Amino acid sequence: MKYNFQFLQTGGVPLTADLMSLIEEAYSIFEVLGDLAGNLTILKGCETVGSNVAPGIVAIEGQLYYFEGGLASNTVYIHSEDIKKTFEDQSEKVLIVKKTVKFGNSVNTYNWADFVKLDNIRALMNKLAGKVSQTAFDSLVEEVNLLKLKTAPIINGGVVFPFRRPASEIPVGWKECVDFRGKTIVVATLMTTILPILVIPLVQRRTP
Repeated sequence: MKYNFQFLQTGGVPLTADLMSLIEEAYSIFEVLGDLAGNLTILKGCETVGSNVAPGIVAIEGQLYYFEGGLASNTVYIHSEDIKKTFEDQSEKVLIVKKTVKFGNSVNTYNWADFVKLDNIRALMNKLAGKVSQTAFDSLVEEVNLLKLKTAPIINGGVVFPFRRPASEIPVGWKECVDFRGKTIVVATLMTTILPILVIPLVQRRTP
């Protein structure tokens, strides 16, 4: 903390406007947690028990708010309440603006289903410990890209395969290659003798 206030002293602490300004500056540092948490996140509490939601702390658009909880509803809104006090000159002015998040509807509402409960740092570390390393991930990406190159002719329908079943049993995603209909597949042996193979349907991958 930038400031450490020593209020518990004898002699009368001077509660001046300058001191109040410093106090506001001191606790405003905690608002950085709102930016860190992200928008529409739950930092603490807000557990659902039956049809009710417990109070807690939420972040909306970079600001932290106390969530009042209550009977669950589809939307929440930021409730603002002006708290007035009587000043030394006997005038009544707004001294505190209290903002909390409540279930209900207003001009600006937020879907309660969009709020996400954040894991603590230890839980995040445990989750990350079981994940694949960046090196292993990059290696897998390279292998997938290589497979894409090798199988591109098949995916694009440029390669045909003999299908040793009736044409009516060609599986979904494949079709008969009619260009070879009525033709015979031949294969060369080591003795360069050309041997005919039984004429069967040729299939190729369907293109999107």
